[in-house]
Formats: sequence, structure tokens, C-alpha cells
Amino acid sequence: MAQQRTHNHSVHQIVLPSGKAIDAVCFNGEARTERDLERLEHCAHCGNDRVHPVAWSEADEVSWAVTLRCPDCESTRDATFAQDVLDRFDIALDEGTRAIASDLDLLTRANMAEDVERFLRALDAGHIVPEDF
Repeated sequence: MAQQRTHNHSVHQIVLPSGKAIDAVCFNGEARTERDLERLEHCAHCGNDRVHPVAWSEADEVSWAVTLRCPDCESTRDATFAQDVLDRFDIALDEGTRAIASDLDLLTRANMAEDVERFLRALDAGHIVPEDF
């Protein structure tokens, strides 16, 4: 992320997971640090988007000390984040949970459909008899 400051706003270039680069503009002296703009769910080492918190505690009245872990490359990092950054992270974690649950549901349905088809083929072929139950 590159950062450029002018008198009443700052411009941050952010590279999205798709590879597209966008400029984010913060007005009214609302200077954000690069850490504030990063997406905590993305691993700084491997780039995957499954980073999750494993420990956290209040650092002070407005920020939290958090240990983040990437399950893909096993990297961890300890950092302190403002509440608004963690609120965005929490939303991303909720969205990830919903996506995983949806994928699990689709996978379960596909597996069940395969099981039913396999059972019907075995039944039609006479491989299943009343004594099997």
C-alpha cells in the first residue's frame, strides 16, 4: 500500500485480493495508517484470506492486543488494533463463516445425492436384500 498525503486528505493505494489496485481517499484530516486499512483476514505471509484471532486482550481504552493465526502457512503475529479495525475484521469473519457454512451445505447435499444414487443402483442390481437391514 502506498500512501500520499495532501493538505486536507490522504490517498492510499490498496491492492484488492483480485489484484486490482484502487485509491482510497480519507478526508477532513482523517489520516489512516496502512495498518488501519489492511484487511486482517488476509495473511501477510501467504496472502490467503483465512486468518483468525487466537488470543486477544484490551491494550488500552481504545485498542486491543490481538494474536492472529493463518491456518494455511501457520504464521502468527501479535499486533494492537483500534476497535473500528477489529469491527471490520469481525464482519469479515462473519462473512467467512457464512461462506463456509454454505459450502458445507452444498457439499453435504452433493454427497447425499451420490449416496442415494449409489444405493438405488445397488438396489436395482439386487445387491441389497431384506437381510441387510
